[in-house]
Amino acid sequence: MQLNFNLFKKVPVVLQTETAECGLACIAMVYSYYNGDLNLFNLRNQYGSSSHGLNLQNLINISRHLGLITRPLSLELEEVRYLRLPCILHWDFNHFIVLTKVMRKHYIVHDPAFGKKKLSKAEFSNHFTGIALEIWSEVKFEKKENKNEISFYEILKHISGIKGELLKIFALSVLIEIISLLMPIGTQLVMDHVIQAKDQSLLLIICIGLFLFAFFRSIVSIFRSWVSLKMGYLINFQWTYSFFSHLLKLPLNFFERCQVGDIHSRFSSLTTIQKTLTGSIVSIIIDSVMVTCFVVMMVFYGGWLFLVVLSFSIIYLILRMIMYLTYRQISEEQIIKDAKTHSHFMETLYGIATLKSLDILQKREEQWMSLNADSINSSIRITKLDMFFSGIHSFISTTEQITILWIGASLVINNTMTLGMFVAFNAY
Repeated sequence: MQLNFNLFKKVPVVLQTETAECGLACIAMVYSYYNGDLNLFNLRNQYGSSSHGLNLQNLINISRHLGLITRPLSLELEEVRYLRLPCILHWDFNHFIVLTKVMRKHYIVHDPAFGKKKLSKAEFSNHFTGIALEIWSEVKFEKKENKNEISFYEILKHISGIKGELLKIFALSVLIEIISLLMPIGTQLVMDHVIQAKDQSLLLIICIGLFLFAFFRSIVSIFRSWVSLKMGYLINFQWTYSFFSHLLKLPLNFFERCQVGDIHSRFSSLTTIQKTLTGSIVSIIIDSVMVTCFVVMMVFYGGWLFLVVLSFSIIYLILRMIMYLTYRQISEEQIIKDAKTHSHFMETLYGIATLKSLDILQKREEQWMSLNADSINSSIRITKLDMFFSGIHSFISTTEQITILWIGASLVINNTMTLGMFVAFNAY
């Protein structure tokens, strides 16, 4: 179950993983809005799936079985604003979506096939069939243990050799940070002792020592990068093999329900997930070791400056958690849209003879262009999010440095901190 940092209830975006399960995805969204512990995988296991999808009566039956109250409606466009939200709408005569918000000139919908959308009144009118299903609950949902969620530990525990690689990365990170701690100490010695004593020989010894430490740290960093790379390939190989082996054992009706391009896209996405997961593991280890060493450094040198840095760290952590939820949603949408584009491309190649004989190549081309544009737009959204987060992070870091500079310099001026300590503190 996802962590929820929102102050108010929000309808989650649930994307369909099979061609005709938009109805189940819509139920999962509405159910989750009312604090239900349910996901699409559970619904599919409990109620099955069909290549023909669900009709309105199926949605009513499943919703009532889950303890929800439903009310099917036939209405005009002008009456949509009176619906109890979130509700399920019949879309394009062959699809279901969730309406989450009605504004004066726009509608916010969660499309299981494409994600969250903001539609104008004209766009909404072109797709809405006039059929809606209001769903709500007057009682609390019963919490059930979700045995289908996979924990971080479950993902990694079956990877052979992963424990040894993680231990190496941790040990190398500790060694790197210990060396990093020695660098500002050398700076302090130079500022507080060597310069005052004008001792050239001691200055040479300290500089040679710092150079050797820096060289050794570079070698250790390269070795840690190699271990991280090795761990990434280790995870990737075992994941892809397990996935392919499991895929071949699935029943034939699974392949009849799913598009070939969609299966291929999800198989290819394992590499992306592996790279993200590997990078996250290494970052967590490095950040944990670095923060521990940094805390020791600040307590020893900075005294109450530690509270200043801790405050900025908390701000960064909160921002990181908020951005993660948005980033996860956009990334899921991109995987779905890439899969649709790839499926359309492969199916076009497979059926090129039929398409030529029916003279519908131009229509097929227009459909592919539309799907490809959606995929590119999702990629652009992720890039924009990365740029925004990078900018905010840079601003927070710069503000932190300026604050420490101001407070630290004030302490030096008031003779409560030596110049060497202040320089060493900022050097780290």
